Amino acid sequence: MSYKQHLLDSMEKEVMIIKHLYTKIPNADLSYRPAENMRTALELLQYMAWCGDAMVAASVSEDAEKSMRELILPYRDEAQKIQTGDDFLAAMDQQYQNIDTLMTNITDEDLVNKEAMFPWGEKAPLGFVIMNSAFKYLAAYRMQLFLYAKMAGNTEINTMNCWLGKDYVPPKKTA
Repeated sequence: MSYKQHLLDSMEKEVMIIKHLYTKIPNADLSYRPAENMRTALELLQYMAWCGDAMVAASVSEDAEKSMRELILPYRDEAQKIQTGDDFLAAMDQQYQNIDTLMTNITDEDLVNKEAMFPWGEKAPLGFVIMNSAFKYLAAYRMQLFLYAKMAGNTEINTMNCWLGKDYVPPKKTA
């Protein structure tokens, strides 16, 4: 299996886990806010719906005239339209499709040798940039979503939900 395929599979898994965790927010309460100075669940979902594909798009862009901000704003603006859980689930599916499409013509050699730019201006190999932006953003905000669901009152979720996107099923007792 190629480096590119490992990266795509890992991002697809993050999207799947994020979608699973969304279903664990008690009563799908998107107005939940853990503290006054934190995002609501809806604001977190809106951010999660664009943080992966926007960074891949910016990383693989050949348009040297556009700034990082110009490259990611259309993704952010589209995600701001999310108002329901169904919107979010569809947006997450679309996000992975966008990532897959954006990487269609990228080779393993490109991931290792092509130079790309982080949002903060540092240059690095394309694969390193994607791994340390798009992929890590999905993983980090997945964890935040898990914590939101727990803090909002879902006492049933655990490590299995967070890391595998599955409900824990206790082993059957044998007689």
